[in-house]
Amino acid sequence: MKPPTKVGMAHSYLPHETDLLLQALNAADTHPGYDEYRYNIAAVGHDPYAMLAYLTAKHDNFTFAKVQGELQNIFNQQYSLTFTRIVEVRSYTIHWTDEDGNRHSERIYYNYYILQTTLTARPFEEVILPLLTTQDEQDRYEIYMFLHGNRQYLGSPFDFCWLPRVTSYYGYRVHPISGEKDYHTGVDIAVSIGTDIQAGGKGVVLESGYNGGYGLCLLVDYGNGISARYAHCSALLKGVGQTVELGEIIALSGNSGNSTGPHLHVECVKNGRYLNPLYFIDGTIN
Repeated sequence: MKPPTKVGMAHSYLPHETDLLLQALNAADTHPGYDEYRYNIAAVGHDPYAMLAYLTAKHDNFTFAKVQGELQNIFNQQYSLTFTRIVEVRSYTIHWTDEDGNRHSERIYYNYYILQTTLTARPFEEVILPLLTTQDEQDRYEIYMFLHGNRQYLGSPFDFCWLPRVTSYYGYRVHPISGEKDYHTGVDIAVSIGTDIQAGGKGVVLESGYNGGYGLCLLVDYGNGISARYAHCSALLKGVGQTVELGEIIALSGNSGNSTGPHLHVECVKNGRYLNPLYFIDGTIN
């Protein structure tokens, strides 16, 4: 099976956020020679619903090329990264005895060099809301935020609202294990081991079992070019070739298999392209 293609607005903003965070975290490598490195790193991230709601309210139909400069301006207003050189005068005392048996002490002073790395971040909506300059733009923004795009292809994997439980979003990120830049093809949802996972519609199971970094996972074909993968499960309740119905319990979640903690990793694919599950899988109560 050909791997899906990675697409989406994550290509426009998340890479910059990831690079900025890595630039801050790697200060010791890029600024060698200091005695100490201090870090004050704010949380990096933005609400993807707010981004698309803002761009749609502002421009209706748009391309990345059209809004690239605007997104860079928003990014520059949201984040600030500084490296500050601090010099502290420190001292230590040395003691010695001369040839006549007399003891002496001397205070030695020296410069102690510190690099203070500070990454500040304003809330994303604090930056974009003043840019909605007309009442029509503001009203449309509120509607788009309420509807969350209104393009959910699949039902929720849970019987509760999972949006506040997302611990790792779709797109570029700093990998929680390797610490390197990584493209996340789904979303991670923090849930306890044994949490029921529901089918997102009527479909057929294409894969059921252990699959490398996915751990125990199900891949379900929902038709019309749409499929979803449910990974890091603790138990699978459906086998290859079996059918599923909307809301049917198909697996149990919560076994991460690594140090990231219990969660469900869910992916959404349409016609061979990864989609952001936040937009295309229902996140509210069924």
